[in-house]
Amino acid sequence: MSRSSARVPNLFDYAPSELTQDAFLAWLLAWSDPTFAARDPCLHATGRRFLAALFERSGHAPPPSDAAVEIRREHKDIDLLATVGDRAVVAIEDKVANVHHPGQLLRYREHLEAEFPLRDRVLIYLTTIEQATALDVEAQRWKPFVREDLIETLRPARDQTDNAILSDFLDRLEGIDARVKAYRTEPLDQWDEYAWRGYFSRLQPEFGGHWDHVPGEAGGFMGFWWGFFDVPDAQLYLQLEEELLVVKIHVVSGIGRSAVRDLWSAHVLRELGPHGFGRPKHLTLGETMTVACYEFDPRVVSGGKLDFAATVARLKELTRLLRRVAMQVSRERDGSLRS
Repeated sequence: MSRSSARVPNLFDYAPSELTQDAFLAWLLAWSDPTFAARDPCLHATGRRFLAALFERSGHAPPPSDAAVEIRREHKDIDLLATVGDRAVVAIEDKVANVHHPGQLLRYREHLEAEFPLRDRVLIYLTTIEQATALDVEAQRWKPFVREDLIETLRPARDQTDNAILSDFLDRLEGIDARVKAYRTEPLDQWDEYAWRGYFSRLQPEFGGHWDHVPGEAGGFMGFWWGFFDVPDAQLYLQLEEELLVVKIHVVSGIGRSAVRDLWSAHVLRELGPHGFGRPKHLTLGETMTVACYEFDPRVVSGGKLDFAATVARLKELTRLLRRVAMQVSRERDGSLRS
């Protein structure tokens, strides 16, 4: 790459943390205060558009244009708090790749209910990279606001301002968006962690289950697991370890784990061997263990890129086959115990 074609340095490439993102969101909301309407009309309008989008997502009417906006950072551990006039308060729990902790959102909501009992409470869970564990956010009465929402809010300002902070942040978001959606267009061997996040987040509505980064000695992998069929002494389930599909078994009891593993490995291979499953290279012993490995990449390719619909169909068929094994062997075991 020549120097003339090199990508222009972006501030947020060098400061990608949640604290930096918090600072940008606070800065943007600060511009929504009517005090700054004449100082920079574009930034003020963008801040008001962001504020209105948060109110709309929360089911509240947008605040009046003359409502003062006061920003607080880390108020009772909440990432960002904004009081809007005398009738509303906006709370933003901001995440890049990390996820909220159990009970965190409930605790924050209870703080706000106690401190601002007479105000409309706009509770926003803002994420800029896909998360699997954000599914319970609405159950805690927080509303998700995702990267695409933020991009839609900021884009109208692109041709109306030369402010480097706003432009750099929008460029950073659009770069993340392209990487996450690369699973749709990029060759399968060129996917990075962002593409796997995009792929697994698209699979999740089809299968339920869960996905996340799984740590390991060699840096770990992006994994997606689903199914969980109850069988005697254990649970069987399917797991994608990026391009590798395996059948796992979860055994809670520490007694006789190797025997349970070997028994179910034999059952699974007997039934699913003809469908492309083989023995794992290494047998491990623990609460979760691999009992069989699919010998092919389960992703279906068409025209050099992922055929998502065909891939889902293949994974659903393999899920159905494993369910059949679980049910069949469980019935056989129940019958032998009764006799």
